[in-house]
Amino acid sequence: MGGVVGVRPRRGAHAVGGVVGVEMSPNQIALGLADAMLAGPPTPRSVRARCARVLAEDPLWLRPLSVAMVRRFAAAWHGGMRETLAHAIFDSSVFFEALASRSPPVLRRYVLDAFRMQPRPSALESCALPNLATIGDIAGWLRLEIRDLEWLADVRGWEARAAAERLRH
Repeated sequence: MGGVVGVRPRRGAHAVGGVVGVEMSPNQIALGLADAMLAGPPTPRSVRARCARVLAEDPLWLRPLSVAMVRRFAAAWHGGMRETLAHAIFDSSVFFEALASRSPPVLRRYVLDAFRMQPRPSALESCALPNLATIGDIAGWLRLEIRDLEWLADVRGWEARAAAERLRH
């Protein structure tokens, strides 16, 4: 399952509805929506929520698109079908109409694959170390919730700026 990250606008970006977005072709937008759809279970509500998150809005056309894609592909929902799903999105009349509207879809965030740990170096193969391939595996091994591990790692950099020195880590 992937995680959503923000898009950093680049030079030449355009504004839609007062928000800066990155210029993308319709095919790239369809791929981004396919990535969002495949980042979780194939239910119309969750697919729509993930797509709304990458678009930073929930346009009316997103519901029929989500329902149509789940109906068509739910039985074979997996990451290997990214191109097939993107092609179906691109070919759908709902997506075509959205592209032709006064406020066409613009991706505001990307869905990235979860980071995976690389195989253990051969020098460490004989060590009794657990295989911790994901952040979730590390949190589980430490008996922490992921949010607690993120706080401890200070992924947002808040504690590094804390007034109390003992809170900085």
